[in-house]
Amino acid sequence: YLNIVHFGNGCNGVEAAAQLYFGKSIQDCTLAECAAIAGITQNPYKYNPLVFPENNKERQQLVLEEMYDQGKITEAEYDDA
Repeated sequence: YLNIVHFGNGCNGVEAAAQLYFGKSIQDCTLAECAAIAGITQNPYKYNPLVFPENNKERQQLVLEEMYDQGKITEAEYDDA
């Protein structure tokens, strides 16, 4: 799914999104960058970081909060992100 999902601006897949939005491979992205990418899937237009960076930032924070609340990341990882 993550290799084919649409991330806006004509790119599909997390690798293409990482290259487009952060200029690096997905494996080199930080937790914060991964959360920003993950948040795009809900609405690729609204959460496009190139067009609506403020919307993407809000969504990124929600993704990080959910990851923390569900025990997927530690408090230190959350604070760092």
